[in-house]
Amino acid sequence: MIENFIQRGADINFINRYEYQPLNYAIYEKSVPLVKLLIDKGANVNNHDENDDNTPLMSAIEVESFPIVQLLVEAGADINFIDQSGYNALVYALEGNSLEMIQYLVEHGANINLR
Repeated sequence: MIENFIQRGADINFINRYEYQPLNYAIYEKSVPLVKLLIDKGANVNNHDENDDNTPLMSAIEVESFPIVQLLVEAGADINFIDQSGYNALVYALEGNSLEMIQYLVEHGANINLR
């Protein structure tokens, strides 16, 4: 169904009044196939909402979806984007106590020297 909307010209980077785009919703649903489809069709993996300044990568870490984290990083997500609280994706992974995500982010260039 989503693919039909995309084929008919739907804007996959449309941001609604809550500052979310379709990629955000796919992440919150932990839908790996839909996240992959949206990325493949050009979804902006570095969009950040103005409410809390989260990026899709930070959201994927919050919902504890390592496969989505991997997809986003492979698609060029900015691991070192700093949100309004001064946190990057690594801090989100540390807060979630996810050793797998922490290790992955460090291996892919996460800044470990935030203050």
